[in-house]
Amino acid sequence: MIKKILSHIFKNKAFKLIALEFIHKGKNLTLKSEFISSRVEIGQGSSLMEGVVLDSLSKIGNNVYIGRYCYITKTRIGNYCSIANNVSIGQGEHDLSRISTNSVFTKTLLRN
Repeated sequence: MIKKILSHIFKNKAFKLIALEFIHKGKNLTLKSEFISSRVEIGQGSSLMEGVVLDSLSKIGNNVYIGRYCYITKTRIGNYCSIANNVSIGQGEHDLSRISTNSVFTKTLLRN
């Protein structure tokens, strides 16, 4: 079910697996998803499993493993990271120019 939804949402923004293998030729990548933006940077030796969604604002380092059905937007993942299945990263819309995105710094504290 989730695969059909993601396919519908990203059908115009994603590259097919064959095209991605051609773009990243020589980097020893394992790409099993077709929901990866054609403009995303993926480091050498990385593995992206089935159903991974990566937008064009993300960057993946070298030797990274991203498990099945992860949804990653606006994120930089460094080298030698492993991400489990069904993980979402970068989904919030926070003002990153502030000292922190924690609500303690953005909302008035309630008193007892």
